[in-house]
This record gives sequence, structure tokens and C-alpha cells, in this order.
Amino acid sequence: MSENNLSEDSLANGHSDQLPEENQLPGGNVPKMPRPNNAPDKPSQIKERLYLMIIDDGVEAFNAYREQSGFGMLDLSGLDFTGKDLGGINLGGTNLMGSTFDFCYLADASFVMANMQRSSAREADFFQATLEEAELGYADLYRANFSGTSMAEVVLTGCSAHEASFIDADLSGAKLDKADFKDANFSGAVLNGTTFKNSSAHWANFDNVEITDVALLPPLFPPEEEM
Repeated sequence: MSENNLSEDSLANGHSDQLPEENQLPGGNVPKMPRPNNAPDKPSQIKERLYLMIIDDGVEAFNAYREQSGFGMLDLSGLDFTGKDLGGINLGGTNLMGSTFDFCYLADASFVMANMQRSSAREADFFQATLEEAELGYADLYRANFSGTSMAEVVLTGCSAHEASFIDADLSGAKLDKADFKDANFSGAVLNGTTFKNSSAHWANFDNVEITDVALLPPLFPPEEEM
């Protein structure tokens, strides 16, 4: 046997003196197995690289990467983008579950069919973004701006959207069930086929909305307190 060829017996017996020096751990008996050059990246490493691409290289570089890679589904769940300027980013079909977009600028961004369940987008600006068929169940949307957005068939089940703005948004076929829209502004919104089952919208603004085949609007005023 050559010096660099190890038998199973020598490894089992802890004869690390036969290992090349670079493959030994300090002290010895346990060999350090080198990672093959062609080993696939772990999902956590891919996620970190994508995050750094967005933060360091910018939206344009990330969008170009997505186009070149065929717009496959990406996992960006649980990441923190607080306060970032991500205007125009294409996150369509992406797993963003549990991610944070608080105070983000997201105008003209695409979240088509994205999974944003249990995400946080407090005071985020989605002006004229596209969120068709996106899943935002149980998201925190406090004071988020969805003015002029395309949100057809979006799912906002269980979300908290106090003081959020949906001015002139298209919410056709959207599911806004079991949600809280206290003081939200739906002025001029399209609510054709939209459902509000078991939702509340105390003091919300529904001026000039377009409504056909909509489920019963949620109560706009809180119940009178018992004297």
C-alpha cells in the first residue's frame, strides 16, 4: 500500500499517522474528510448567496440572474430586508415565508404567486406592485401601502392590516377572510368577487369602490359598548 492509500483497518484503528498532514485534525486520531470539489451547495448557502446578491449587487443584477436561470422557484424564507430599496425586484414564485420587509420600498415589484405567509411588511411601500395570486396569510401589513397594486386572487386570510392603503388596488377574486382591516383605506378599489368572511374593518374607507358579486362587506363600525 502506498503512503497516501489508507486501508479501512488503519482508519478504524485510528492510525492517523498515515494521513496526509492537511487531512488530520489537531491531536489526531479522527481524519478530516475533505469536501469534494463537485459537492452541491447546501440550501442555506444558496439562500445566503441570493440574499447577498440582492443586497450587494442590487435589484438589476438579481433580476438578470432570475431571467438567465429561467425564473425557477427560490427559497428566501426567513430573511430580513428591513428598510431596503427593492423597487422593481422580481420575486414572483419565490418562497418568502416569514421574511421581513418592514419599511421597504417595493414599488413596481413583482410578487406574483409568491409565498409570503406570516411575513412582515409594516409600513412597506408596494405602490403599483403586482401581487396576483400571492399568499400573504397571517402577514403583518400595518400601514403598508398597496395603492394602485394588482392583487387579483391574492390571499390575505388572517392578516393584520391596520391603516393599510388599498387605494385604487385591484382585489378581484381576492380572499380577505378572517382579517383585520381597521382604519384601512379601500377607496376606489376593485372588489369584484372579493370575500371578507369573518373579517373586521372598523372605520375603514370603502368610498367609490367597484363591487360585483362581493361577499358581505365586513362591519365598518365596532359594536356599541354596553352601558
